[in-house]
Amino acid sequence: MTTLFFLLIIPFLLFEINTLFNTRKAYAFRKTVATKEAFAEGDSGDKALGCLYLTFAMVYFMWGIIGVALSSQWLSFAILLGLGLISALINKLLLAIGKPDGVLKMLSMKADAIVSIIMLVDIFLVHFRSDVYTSILMLF
Repeated sequence: MTTLFFLLIIPFLLFEINTLFNTRKAYAFRKTVATKEAFAEGDSGDKALGCLYLTFAMVYFMWGIIGVALSSQWLSFAILLGLGLISALINKLLLAIGKPDGVLKMLSMKADAIVSIIMLVDIFLVHFRSDVYTSILMLF
């Protein structure tokens, strides 16, 4: 069961890699599902994809919470969740100062994706190759 839990890293890692390399498309898509008004204006295909995206995001979040609560690598999971929270706060701050769209948000998405990829790979390698690999956190 533990192996299945840690194998869930693979779709989350693919999601973050997609966000890193297709930031403009990911930003445009997230913008269409960000508010109720924008979500209501879309067609049924957009609504279905939006629901799928939100379901995936909730599973990703719950996986992180379970990892913090039950894993021996709780610190890595806490950092992963904390980085997502910081990214969301940066997006809210940019919205509050009058920069709702643009390069700064995409830069924030890229930075979040890079750090999330590093943490997901760290969690994966520590679980499956702990005899060879020690956590990045041990460097600090």
